[in-house]
Amino acid sequence: MYLLPIIEAMRDNRKMGMSYQAYSRNEATTLEFSPYCLKVFKQRWYVVGFSSAHQSVRIFALDRILSLAAIDDTFSLPKDFVADNYFRGYFGVIRDIDTKPQTIRIKVEAMTANYLRSLPLHSSQKEIEHTEKYAVFEYMVAPTYDFIQELRMQGANLEVLAPADLRELFKQEAKKAFNNYQ
Repeated sequence: MYLLPIIEAMRDNRKMGMSYQAYSRNEATTLEFSPYCLKVFKQRWYVVGFSSAHQSVRIFALDRILSLAAIDDTFSLPKDFVADNYFRGYFGVIRDIDTKPQTIRIKVEAMTANYLRSLPLHSSQKEIEHTEKYAVFEYMVAPTYDFIQELRMQGANLEVLAPADLRELFKQEAKKAFNNYQ
């Protein structure tokens, strides 16, 4: 619904006004932003742009926009903004500046490894070990909510090997899940 107006505003370097309903808020927020790029993740469209209200680059889900219109003000895309670079080291649409990319190592069962080989989770994916029963993959990615959720989807077919704090998180979640069935 809002895809075409956003593309036109990006093309014309036009700022936009929008009413946005975040899941984390009870009321919609009205703000002005400069649309830099679009991103698709898990069948949802997102617009990335500079929010005047937040004075920073923000990511907005199109399905949470209540109203949207181009305004007369224009903007200049910062020379150092490159969409691919903005998301490098991150998975999905969460780009938490406090969560830095780091080496994450996972061990998966052989069948799951086949899926990861055919559709890597991230561009940094490297297979560093494999046997008939399992494979070990390594990533240089920030352990944000989106990436952790993707790992969780593998359930018992996946073991986090490193870093230790992420391994501990998965260990505690496995204990909690086990206790849920007692």
